[in-house]
Amino acid sequence: MAIKTANVNSGIPFSVTIPVMVSSRDEMTMEQFDEMMAEGLKQAKADDSFDVDEVFSELE
Repeated sequence: MAIKTANVNSGIPFSVTIPVMVSSRDEMTMEQFDEMMAEGLKQAKADDSFDVDEVFSELE
């Protein structure tokens, strides 16, 4: 059914969004880098993270 819909609509039968890419360090100003690092530190201090073993087990 999805193939027929794609052929009829000349595209895929659902919306696609492309996430915003994080700039590399070379592309950032010092202020942008500091802001990104401050946000990461804030998340770390708030324990806003995922267990690495759980994340990798979900990928398998």
